[in-house]
Amino acid sequence: MKDLSTLMLKYCKNPHEFVRVLDPSKNLSEDVVCPKLEEFVVEHCGKLDIRAVIGMAAARESRGAKLNSIWILSPFGLDYTQLDVLELKEYVSCVELMESMKVMRIRVWEGREIGQRVTLALL
Repeated sequence: MKDLSTLMLKYCKNPHEFVRVLDPSKNLSEDVVCPKLEEFVVEHCGKLDIRAVIGMAAARESRGAKLNSIWILSPFGLDYTQLDVLELKEYVSCVELMESMKVMRIRVWEGREIGQRVTLALL
């Protein structure tokens, strides 16, 4: 897990637990889990707490483990405000929030080679 650069949660019923574990201010050990993590992708079936994602990104950045990109894809809609998106952008270089056919692009994604990619399918 130390060398993991991309974490993709697909059809995950509880992405909140992953967000909590990745947040060094919230997990039990208070360590930075997956310190080389650059890309966090969540394609889930329910709503994701954007405030928890912002807190996780801020805590990781403060400990030198900044994420380069966060992708959140949800067919059921996302509960966020423009201010939430701007705050998240303070801690992450590329933010992509997609719901249904609506796409909000905060920064054009710059294509780059992605190292180790892991997909977790939790049913």
